[in-house]
Amino acid sequence: MLSWRLWRQVSRPDSSNPIVRRIGNAPKAAHTAGRRSRWRRLLWAGAALGLIAIVLNPTQILVLLFVLPMLMITLAAAAPLLLPLAATVSGALLAAEVISAIVREKSQHTYELMCACPEGALYANWSCAIGVAHRGGWFSALRWGTAMSLRLGLVGLGGLMLLGLGLLASDQQAIGAEQVRIILVYAMLLVLYGAQLAQSLPLSLIIGLLASSFDWRRRDAQLIGAFMYLVCQTLPMMLALLAYGAGSRWAVDAHSALRIDVELGALLVIVLAREVVIVVLWGALRRRLDAPSASADYRDNRVRSFQAELRAES
Repeated sequence: MLSWRLWRQVSRPDSSNPIVRRIGNAPKAAHTAGRRSRWRRLLWAGAALGLIAIVLNPTQILVLLFVLPMLMITLAAAAPLLLPLAATVSGALLAAEVISAIVREKSQHTYELMCACPEGALYANWSCAIGVAHRGGWFSALRWGTAMSLRLGLVGLGGLMLLGLGLLASDQQAIGAEQVRIILVYAMLLVLYGAQLAQSLPLSLIIGLLASSFDWRRRDAQLIGAFMYLVCQTLPMMLALLAYGAGSRWAVDAHSALRIDVELGALLVIVLAREVVIVVLWGALRRRLDAPSASADYRDNRVRSFQAELRAES
């Protein structure tokens, strides 16, 4: 699968790639740092207001002593369920960061030098996107959290299978179609859980590079990239709902095994539809960046602009 190969490149970048090292170690844009500083000031202001409220009303301290531990335990228990949503939101933010990084490289007149590497413009842009993904520690934390949740899920799946085998050994009538359905749907949900991160982040990088390949302003490119990402994430869900609705009406009076096939097929549609979207967009990105005619026209335009600058200076 193309998404799996791209995900392996993103999750395990080549440490000898100079573009990945340069972009990954570069500071973020000034507007991103300013946005972080504003959020930091808001957090400090909220903490100050909370401290004032506690001083004015000491009974709030007792409430916080009971509420905060319960809140932390609830967040820790709900974290595996929130990780797919975090992967989706991170993908949208990552697409915007990739667009911002490419626009900044173009404004600094280093984009042409980066694309002049022997491997081609596609390799250079993809390396740049990987470098952007590894800025900060959020990518490693998200990947680690997803991997740990998948391991726990696999342990739960193994427990269900062992329980089923134990019941089957004691009484063959204890295992029916409903128990098999639970195990199969649970296994498919684990596949979908892992694919959510492994497909969403490469998809966001492709969309960010594709949107930044046009001569749009940074804000316009980010808006278009966010819209493309939203459509590409929503479309597989809608197709799965349509497939499940059509299959449920067809198998409503059928054998229970057919109902299991409908549920598994609906979950599989999400993974396959997203894979098709990634393949199509990756092909469009390859044609956009590595098309000979487009590259030749771009080089000719750069040569003409450079000659015009020399004439103006003379």
